[in-house]
Amino acid sequence: MDNSTPEPMPSLYATTFAPPLLESKNNEVRPTQISTETLTRILIVDDSDIDRDTYIRYLQSDPDYTYEIIEAENLEDGLEMWRSQSPEIVLLDVKLPDGDGLEFLEAFSEGINEQRLPVIVLTGQGDEQTAVRAMKLGAADYLEKRDVSAVSLCISVSQVRDRIAINQQLMRSQQRQQELLQNLQQYTNQLQKREAELERLSERLTLSLKSGEIGCWEWEIVANTIHWDERMHELYAVTESPALDLYNVWANALHPEDRVAAESVLQQAILEEEKYESEFRIVHPDQSIHFIHSYGTVLRDAEGIAQRIIGVNFNVSDRKEVEEQLLQTNEQLIKATRLKDEFLANMSHELRTPLTAVLGMSEILQKEMLGSINERQQKALIAIRKGGRHLLELINDILDLSKISSGKVELDLESVSVQNVCDSSLVYVKQQAFQKRVEVYSNIAPNISNILVDERRLRQILINLLVNAVKFTPKKGKVSLLVSVGCGDTWQGEAIVPKQLKDQDLPMILFQVTDTGIGIASKDLHRLFQPFVQLDSGLNREYEGTGLGLVMVKQIAELHDGQVLVTSEIGQGSTFTVALPYQMSASTTRSPELITPFSLPTAKSKNAIAPLILLVEDNEANVQTFTSYLSAYKYRVVIAKNGEEGVAMAKTHQPDIILMDIQMPVMDGLQATRLIRADSKLAKVPIIALTARAMQGDQELCLEAGANQYLSKPLELEQLVGVIGQFFERL
Repeated sequence: MDNSTPEPMPSLYATTFAPPLLESKNNEVRPTQISTETLTRILIVDDSDIDRDTYIRYLQSDPDYTYEIIEAENLEDGLEMWRSQSPEIVLLDVKLPDGDGLEFLEAFSEGINEQRLPVIVLTGQGDEQTAVRAMKLGAADYLEKRDVSAVSLCISVSQVRDRIAINQQLMRSQQRQQELLQNLQQYTNQLQKREAELERLSERLTLSLKSGEIGCWEWEIVANTIHWDERMHELYAVTESPALDLYNVWANALHPEDRVAAESVLQQAILEEEKYESEFRIVHPDQSIHFIHSYGTVLRDAEGIAQRIIGVNFNVSDRKEVEEQLLQTNEQLIKATRLKDEFLANMSHELRTPLTAVLGMSEILQKEMLGSINERQQKALIAIRKGGRHLLELINDILDLSKISSGKVELDLESVSVQNVCDSSLVYVKQQAFQKRVEVYSNIAPNISNILVDERRLRQILINLLVNAVKFTPKKGKVSLLVSVGCGDTWQGEAIVPKQLKDQDLPMILFQVTDTGIGIASKDLHRLFQPFVQLDSGLNREYEGTGLGLVMVKQIAELHDGQVLVTSEIGQGSTFTVALPYQMSASTTRSPELITPFSLPTAKSKNAIAPLILLVEDNEANVQTFTSYLSAYKYRVVIAKNGEEGVAMAKTHQPDIILMDIQMPVMDGLQATRLIRADSKLAKVPIIALTARAMQGDQELCLEAGANQYLSKPLELEQLVGVIGQFFERL
């Protein structure tokens, strides 16, 4: 490093570093094009000219990115440049002429919630206390100047830049999800509007029946005389006259298509029945058609001979009109429901497809299949997978809510160890709690037997409650998971049993999650279990989430014939209690399931290098992900971009196994599977269906088409290889 005294320079200026200049054919010098996609604006706040020049030289050595450098020598100028120039990343010295650099970090961190600030702290006299303080204030990284090299600085800047890009991508995904939720709400509003229309139509029907459109009649069968009241004449649009033959008036008014049936029912009632009831159409003189419902009682003598019939006629034309409208409305509701299900299926596919590539490629990188990575890169990949899995959980929550609401969820009841399901749920939140320094405590009453529940759904309940508790509990707070069993006034365990449950006097098991968090106002408690509802805009700004978690908790508990109770106090914390029937099982604690290891199969012939897999997939990112992973296991892979190509390539290459995407252009995977199965040479080739739809009934459709196995995206690539290996072991 040159230690000579530098030339005086302004306290603030901007420098842009571009790739080397290129000569044109006319020997004119011109700059190369700078890609805006790789241009990163960096603010360096350091009072040392030498250090700033060193950092600039280091950044200039990065072959992959171009940097626009903004320099400041003190805190005041640095803050001004931050506000006016909006740099993407800041390199910040701790010791500055006009104050502590961490004051700079604290100043512009105000108002930014739960984000890692794009600041890399640099210090020549670093210590652990300074590092801890910097990271608490939200710094993205902390480097000691004596350890800074071109490589380490470029890596640190790259990591921060990548984290910014990931956060932006997640924000776009969340915005897209919000749009999808708004669309779903519009469909829900349409359904509610239809229900309101149905209610109004029902009210019209009630008013029609009460409107007085009822005519009374009497037929003296022996004397063959018929009496109509005034209303009967109005119903049949005839004028009263003693000369009228009322039976013929009635018979002639009958619609030609109804006359035989109507007269037959009347004669049958006279011969055998005590009650008479019939419905038919009549035609008025103006050719208008009206619907009549006729009801009567047959009066007989001691010998059972019919003497007379007393009856009434109702004009039910309005009812018929309403029924027709109801039929049309029901058809529209069925169509709307089908559209909603299709919308959810498409939403699942559109979100799961890119997630498959994100999670799959991050898994490949973590396992170092594409080369070794350092510890910081591992941490970045962990953050990517964590964000992707969180987004997948939100998608699953929406789909699960739809399935439960439409009654399409069936519980997979089995004997479950309470200890195991609680431990696995706690593991899920311990890292989050550790980062917030929130204490996690659990207590399970002794001698609790296995319970008969859907283990995945019970774990879903506990994870939702625990994640909420940790999220809304401040630093150094406490979250507890307490499990108690009992009945009436007799209970085992540390859970506080609500009086309501004691009064029910039924054997129950309680899963109680308590926290020392922000609490919930009593006026808001009734809104907790409404879908897509969060308590207020303040919470929405500070805490992420869709408002579906507690809805899922309540509905899953009710599917188990259980209930959810909540108590809370502002500033003191909340207690959620899930009460389920305590049905003891004779089974012992279930052992955890182990994945059976497998070995790669030997080649089918001497000329075959390795088993051949046909991948039928239209998404390029997924093709790259699956191909990279399968190639690492020495499989040969051929690619087809749609179902039609898949059928042709299956016949040409005769693969050992086929991975079939379902939703594709030209020809979908279901049709392609059927055509492959129709070929006798391919009838026994294993086909694994892969789909991002993951809706109710999709698995059955795939198996009916001829697939041997069904996997929903995103999936663990290790799981996919395991399934492939199991098929090869059977060959």
